Amino acid sequence: MRALSIASYDSIADLPPGVVPAGLALGVLLIALHVWLSRCNPVWLGAIVPIIVIALVTALAMEVRPTVGLIAGYVATIVALIVIWWAGEDTRRMKRERDTAP
Repeated sequence: MRALSIASYDSIADLPPGVVPAGLALGVLLIALHVWLSRCNPVWLGAIVPIIVIALVTALAMEVRPTVGLIAGYVATIVALIVIWWAGEDTRRMKRERDTAP
């Protein structure tokens, strides 16, 4: 059995049936899981998500040779995730204080 690869197919129409709907369903599920985890545990957004992005970027870079613009886009995404997490620190601190108040 041949694994799916980015370079294996010329267009989306060449993909096996069910791959696109399954990918869309998985994407929606992952977004819902991400929103839920971000509200329950802020470490998810600030630490785990950037690690996942770095792992995915590394895997993609091994398969295709990235351009400077693509690398810059990945770096900007990771920096944006970290900035968003830091920006919410005051909100998380106030929530912790409110939750632990007698």
